[in-house]
Amino acid sequence: MNRYTVNPDEIYDRYLTAETADDFLERVRSKDICRYTIQRIFSGDWVEVKIFPEWKKRAWVPRRGETSPDAKQRQNKKDAINKLTRILNHNFVPYKDYFLTMTFDDDHLVLDDDTGFEMAEKGIRRIKYQYKKAGVELRAVYKIEIKRAKRSDSSYIRTADGRQLYRPHLHIVLNGGVDWQKIEQAWAVGENKKLEMLRWSNVGFLKLAQYLCKDTKKGRRRWNSTANLIKPPPPRTTYSDKQGRKSRVFEIAKNENLHKAYFEQLLPEYSFIQSTSTFSDFGSGCYIHARMAKR
Repeated sequence: MNRYTVNPDEIYDRYLTAETADDFLERVRSKDICRYTIQRIFSGDWVEVKIFPEWKKRAWVPRRGETSPDAKQRQNKKDAINKLTRILNHNFVPYKDYFLTMTFDDDHLVLDDDTGFEMAEKGIRRIKYQYKKAGVELRAVYKIEIKRAKRSDSSYIRTADGRQLYRPHLHIVLNGGVDWQKIEQAWAVGENKKLEMLRWSNVGFLKLAQYLCKDTKKGRRRWNSTANLIKPPPPRTTYSDKQGRKSRVFEIAKNENLHKAYFEQLLPEYSFIQSTSTFSDFGSGCYIHARMAKR
């Protein structure tokens, strides 16, 4: 028998309120739904669990109304953050790898974005060369940002003929194994504004991914990486798990206090961190998203 689903990240965006609770909860057990899918997404020491419905007929699948450009842009950013979080979780290790912010000094300001990106990429290649000399393969995720250059008194820096100058800076997550002073020397066009060891967080590197994806100019990538990063394994999907019964999903949808016990029974080797239950204005069902960390 055919089963039909939708992208739950795009459809389910409403939370329970006093006004909507009864209406939304009744939809969780809708006769249109044949079962709930349980999906596990593993990345490093963390796992996400998604629970979302399958419908018996294509005609019953909820369809979002016309999507505005702003809504699509928000969804694209959300997808980019989720993807980057999983890549960071899977490739970097807390208290072993680094996060650096490198900037350009006043002698290396640029007149346009393209020149700034080109110079920053050259700096990354020099860092990569230092890793190669040390016998370590560089693994990195980075974000190049370019903003109008300012002096210490916050006045803008311009050329003699009045043109605005710009100051690029680089945010980079990279593996350890090379002395940070060599990395700073390889940069060569400015100074190290921040150097910190990656720290463990119960939500993985979610906050770091959010930081790297912020303030992206139109037409530019939200982040870049070296080509040697390992892709997280594809999601593992369970269709027949008894934990996905409509009656069981209804119980936890209406009472988030049950989530910890539910998800730790599902994955005993992981500790429950957080979860959300969301609903859609466009159709039946419920979407539950949980984050867990390895014990």
